[in-house]
Amino acid sequence: HHGPARGLSQAEREGMAITAMQLEGLLAMATGDEKRGVERLRAAVAAEDVMPYEYGPPFPIVLSRELLGQALLAMGQPKEAQAAFALALERAPRRKRALEGLASAAAAAGDAATAAAARAELTAMLGAG
Repeated sequence: HHGPARGLSQAEREGMAITAMQLEGLLAMATGDEKRGVERLRAAVAAEDVMPYEYGPPFPIVLSRELLGQALLAMGQPKEAQAAFALALERAPRRKRALEGLASAAAAAGDAATAAAARAELTAMLGAG
């Protein structure tokens, strides 16, 4: 193997592949192809799910489920977005971006209790920091 990927670990190469899927998904959404965008983000989620979490951050830099949640929320699918953010938090608890997303999605989906719980956790985290 030659070329720029030669010195990278397997985890780093996988992380870069996931980041590429995320970018493809965001690009498709930005150009109006929401269906393809969500497909690529779901593919990134699936690839990320099989990686051991120790290899998670900093590859990929943004968690795929958080991106998927943001995309679904922007598409007016708050219930699906809420599920994506909740799963992101199961895998990586207390992530600010996922908690903010969960609060927004739950509020939009009419789940005031979950929105309040997510906001309370954010407040506690930011207060403790």
